[in-house]
Formats: sequence, structure tokens, C-alpha cells
Amino acid sequence: MGGLAFASGPNALSTPRMPLAVYEAVKSRCHAILEKHYTYTATPIEAPGKKDYGDVDFLVACPTPLCHGPNIAATLANALGTEHSISGKGSSTVSFALPWPKEVKGDATAKNQGSESNHADRFVQVDI
Repeated sequence: MGGLAFASGPNALSTPRMPLAVYEAVKSRCHAILEKHYTYTATPIEAPGKKDYGDVDFLVACPTPLCHGPNIAATLANALGTEHSISGKGSSTVSFALPWPKEVKGDATAKNQGSESNHADRFVQVDI
């Protein structure tokens, strides 16, 4: 989806492109959480040779008993540890803005941007 769901509007968030190390860390963490909420959890195969990533996409099916209630987006936001989400009207896709991981080896973006306070200002977009 490109990682731009949170880029505009009055409450815009910074969701910069991720280096591979950040992408893999977020994908692994989210997959472990989502597989508790859905029987089937998958990530589409990325194009070979990509140097950075705009978001992390997940395809899910068959909710488990953990994924219940009238607001599944809120359940997933709580499980993923974020307060920021966008649900498209008439769409089953929900975009979440997760905090940028604080320590990931190979995070060239974090090294280039300097202080740890930058981590608090950046988010990773996860589309489910």
C-alpha cells in the first residue's frame, strides 16, 4: 500500500521508508502476534532486490477466539501496541502505525537520523 496512509491530514505521522533490518524485525514481531489472532497469517513476497520498504503487509483469515468483539481493529491495535490506526470505509484493510523499533542492527536510517528521540517521532505502517 506504499506506507503513506498516515502521511497527511491534521494528525500526520512520519512513516519513512524502512531498511531491510527494520522491515524484518517488524514483520517477525507482528507475525508472532497475528498468528495468535488468526489461523492463517501471511506476508506477500517482496520484489527481489528492494533496498527499502514503505510498509509491512499482512493477509489474515479465520479469526481465533482472541480476535473477537465489535471492533477487531481495536483488539489488534491493543495486541500490536499502538494507538494509531486507519480503517477504510467499505474495506477490510486496517493500517496501523507502530512505533519505530528502538534497537535494530543494520538500521541505517536510525544511524543517519541521530538521536533516540527520532525513534519516538517515527512509525512503521503495518497494513492488515
